Amino acid sequence: EPYPADATADLVLVTKRAHGTGNTSSSAVYEWVDGRLALRQELPETRGAHALTHFAMGGMHWLFMSNHFEADGNGFGVPSVLYAYAWSASANKNLFEPVQSVATVGAVAAAHFHVDGADYIAVASYFNGSSFDIASPIVRLGRTSPDAPVPRVTHVQSVRTRGARD
Repeated sequence: EPYPADATADLVLVTKRAHGTGNTSSSAVYEWVDGRLALRQELPETRGAHALTHFAMGGMHWLFMSNHFEADGNGFGVPSVLYAYAWSASANKNLFEPVQSVATVGAVAAAHFHVDGADYIAVASYFNGSSFDIASPIVRLGRTSPDAPVPRVTHVQSVRTRGARD
């Protein structure tokens, strides 16, 4: 999907993850300006992030952050986060803002897909702290109306996986 039209240059999405304790850090969106990467924004709610997935839905741009670790680094049952690209009055520009958490365990990747008029995200669950044999969720992103700013996330299926990745 092409990135948002108001971006005057290419956007680069960067996930940051730390190892050991203190796995909480911010991932970021950078913009290519005058031959260099310039920070456009930090992305809050990053916890042991492994991947960012961009997609367009309902005329808007979205990011899905696949979070892998608990904030204290001791667990893997951390929610992943859905971001919407929307106007921020305080920043006086469009930014990706967190709009909803999605229950995940050891998430390392996600894929958006569209089937029969509905939008879905499949999440790859890699490891839960004791096993690679864990369920990877598939959620539906429902819109109650075209003007609804936040989609309703509904769990539709868990697929048994072993160390799922991209």
